Amino acid sequence: MSNSPIKLRDLIHPKQVEQLFAPISEIGPELLLVVDLTGDVLAKVARPRIPQEIADHFLSGNYKNNVETIGQPYQESRIPIEVQSHKIGHVIGLSFDVDAETARRLATTTQLAGQILSDQVYKEYELNSLTTELLSRYEELTLLYEMSQTLGSVFDVATICEIALEMAMQVLTAERAFIALKDENSENLTVVASEGIKGFVGWKVPVGQGITGYVASTGEHVVLDAQEPGHTTAPLKTPEKGRTPSEATLAVPLMLSADYFRDDKGILGVMTLAGKPPGERFTAGDAKLLTTLAAQVTTAIHNSRLVKALREAERVQQQMKIAAQIQQSLLPKQAPQVPGVALAGRCVSAANVGGDYYDYLLDDDVRLTFLIADASGHSVGSALMMVTARSRLRYEVALGKPLSAIMGDTNAAIYDDLSQAEMFISMFCARYDPATRLLSFANAGHNPPLLRRAATGEVIQIEAEGLILGVLETVEFEEKSILLEPDDALILYTDGVIEARAPDGQMFGLEKLHGLLANNGSLNPNEMIDQIYETINLYTAQAAQQDDITLLVLRIT
Repeated sequence: MSNSPIKLRDLIHPKQVEQLFAPISEIGPELLLVVDLTGDVLAKVARPRIPQEIADHFLSGNYKNNVETIGQPYQESRIPIEVQSHKIGHVIGLSFDVDAETARRLATTTQLAGQILSDQVYKEYELNSLTTELLSRYEELTLLYEMSQTLGSVFDVATICEIALEMAMQVLTAERAFIALKDENSENLTVVASEGIKGFVGWKVPVGQGITGYVASTGEHVVLDAQEPGHTTAPLKTPEKGRTPSEATLAVPLMLSADYFRDDKGILGVMTLAGKPPGERFTAGDAKLLTTLAAQVTTAIHNSRLVKALREAERVQQQMKIAAQIQQSLLPKQAPQVPGVALAGRCVSAANVGGDYYDYLLDDDVRLTFLIADASGHSVGSALMMVTARSRLRYEVALGKPLSAIMGDTNAAIYDDLSQAEMFISMFCARYDPATRLLSFANAGHNPPLLRRAATGEVIQIEAEGLILGVLETVEFEEKSILLEPDDALILYTDGVIEARAPDGQMFGLEKLHGLLANNGSLNPNEMIDQIYETINLYTAQAAQQDDITLLVLRIT
């Protein structure tokens, strides 16, 4: 290219931007804009749900002027576009939702859009640079252009590699070709696409062995001339499937730029071509062309993985929302009215919603059965498993069984489901008789509740032996009882309370919960829960937690 300044508008087209951003337009911000250094809007992609008048507001003109007259709150994320260390414009993500979760997603999707556009702009810049050098090689330029246009809208790795091999073999007249990508968890490459070699896809190529393995370990391309086979480098002499040591071979690395290194050299894999018609050989020019083509393939593969990761994150986030909805639907709407008892419960879902659950049931004899439970895992599965457990527990309680039998029969009934899902449930279950003020309880591996004695101010743990539900099919649970006095207070809690973390990683701990109960035992249950949540929020600086925080408080009046 000439020495004139690089202009973004010379390297992109609005339709091209729409095509590039199409895979993320449904999960991205309301507007993705491409602006040059003067602030002029060169292209935009809007989500379907955005009002047309807002989308039309950014059809053209200066971004700053447009956004200042939009007339409603917004937040933006801005990613620079650079070529040869020169900034030539920005990708701007705009959202008209101003909450923190939207800000996080806005930054992530705008970053991805900026990277995709930067890669495309760089490819276009490289193509323009090569035009001057390769005017005499029209067929090769056609290959690069078709590759850029075709791969820009393909996000399946195997398809990307198949397209690349077909085009490379056509222009470089190779007899066979394959692409092998590095495995994430081993020192091997796996062939993901091949042409002219039957049954080669899935083949393992050890890093460092043969030409393909050599290129993967060094990051250097190899041109092997069939007419001059006298190489001294041992790996280049090693026979390998798809080629013989004495035939013409060209292999180039699929290598990320230094900004995106995933390992020591940023090598994702290797593209290997083997076999030429009689009298022909691979040249240095062929190596340069294939290296340029490999750069496009590498970018396409990298972008494909980024889009896949973003879609997976979006899927997981949607699952978390569903799990939270299921979880909240299980919780009682209000506490029952029991003579001489004040009762309250609350569950605050974490960033990774778990399987916390509490419940209280009143039988015909006005005895109060209440419980708290925690299913392992953070998923829809955890929430659904708690649905099963809740249904069985309510059935067992309705039969009027002792607590030890309720726990044992519930465990036996849901054991197969828990075992198959590789999950377990911890649970504490208690029954209070207001006529006698006797509290009976059983525990299935849950945190022992804290009891504050009003007469002395002493705080104790009440414990009973019992295994977590789902470990063994047949389990016997110990049932104990204790007499409660007026103004005694009992706290049931899940791991999320004592494992809430401060910004420095330190956990809230049992001692702090113990102190809160000791100093606030006269509060009613709702006030007590408010006090505990306030203290935890101060301790964690309101940072998102990885586990639900669930409390159930009972006070004798």
